[in-house]
Amino acid sequence: MDYLYARSECNELAVLYGDDRSMGLTPAEHGREPVTGAPGEGERRQRRLRFLAAALLTICVLGAATHYGIKAAEHRSAIMRWRPLIERLVRGDDVYRKAAYPNPPLLGILLYPLTLLPPLGAALTWFFLKVAMAAVAIRWALQLSCSPGQPPSFAMRAAVILLAARPLLGDLEHGNVNILIFFVVMLALWAFRHGWDLSAGV
Repeated sequence: MDYLYARSECNELAVLYGDDRSMGLTPAEHGREPVTGAPGEGERRQRRLRFLAAALLTICVLGAATHYGIKAAEHRSAIMRWRPLIERLVRGDDVYRKAAYPNPPLLGILLYPLTLLPPLGAALTWFFLKVAMAAVAIRWALQLSCSPGQPPSFAMRAAVILLAARPLLGDLEHGNVNILIFFVVMLALWAFRHGWDLSAGV
């Protein structure tokens, strides 16, 4: 009798303090999910993967910047070739009939502030501006591809970056305006998704 009474007391204390093992019950028998690993282990693994991906992207961008800087110093960049044409365009010259400037007038006007910088400084400023525009545009593309409130998975982000890396790096190295156009298109889609129809149309 004393043994049964002591066992009953232990069971009551176990229920009170949540100790399933004192009752001889497994967590599953008590209606709880068993702990299957250290807390936060998956989150730490995701952080390590994100850090590794960010480090690889940084190395790629710095490598492309070094290569582009060498090209720009040798005047083999598109923005360097356009520099005198942009200056003539702003002065009012017809650079389309006389010199075959490849971009619309609005782009020439937008790029004109770069011509006020030293040539190499203008080329590198244009390079890093396009890096920022590419990063924002890819972020918008990932957000638009998912339901509201549902962030894209790491695998999805990695796949998009890998697929877009070659054309983006090619445009960065040549100094063209394709990334700017990509940024403007994604800006319009992002504004449309958020109900800013007028801004998206403009």
